[in-house]
Amino acid sequence: MIKLKQKLRVIKYLPVALVAVFLGFLAYNCLFPPASTEAATATASLSAKVEPVIELALDTSSLALSYNGETEITPTSGGVTATGTVNVYVSTNNTTGYTLRAYTSDSTTSMTHSNANVSTSIAATGGNTSTLEANKWGFRRGNETTWYPIGASSTGTAGLITENGSETGLCTSDLSTNYASCYSAGTAEKTTITFGANLTDSLPAGSYTNHVVFSAIANPGEAEN
Repeated sequence: MIKLKQKLRVIKYLPVALVAVFLGFLAYNCLFPPASTEAATATASLSAKVEPVIELALDTSSLALSYNGETEITPTSGGVTATGTVNVYVSTNNTTGYTLRAYTSDSTTSMTHSNANVSTSIAATGGNTSTLEANKWGFRRGNETTWYPIGASSTGTAGLITENGSETGLCTSDLSTNYASCYSAGTAEKTTITFGANLTDSLPAGSYTNHVVFSAIANPGEAEN
């Protein structure tokens, strides 16, 4: 009889225990829900376009042509060629480089006399030549021996120095005052331009001048990878 009573007690409380376990399972899942295996995703495309930046500096803003080291030039009947150089420094982040030109500040390509009453002038050479004609002027690029005509605008072939300037990256300091150090650091490209004028004794004495503008323009397009 004792054993029978024990068995009946176990059977009596078994449903209650099952209910308690079930309720505990529900409570646990409410507090700690199982991780979902489903997910939704979306992709955002980010972009930032960096525009070309280009800087230009000259190592001199005033150039006096000289012959045999003298800026006061004595001409001859056969002509003497007076020369002077200017270094042009360009810095750019443009991946396709730049185009460099030289042209006069107005439509006049001749070097005119300081006295407006003197009509005689030193004309720009009419084309590429190894020897400047009498009373003509032009420019050379780097170590080239050819004289080129100056342009009267920022377009056209006259005055074109190069269309293949290199990307150097930008100089971290002011290029206008630190062009030498920028060039040494590789963040500026240097182009040496030599100006020359063949002067004969048919020219009236006095000073002849013109103003040359240097222009560096970022080339269009992006370099291919």
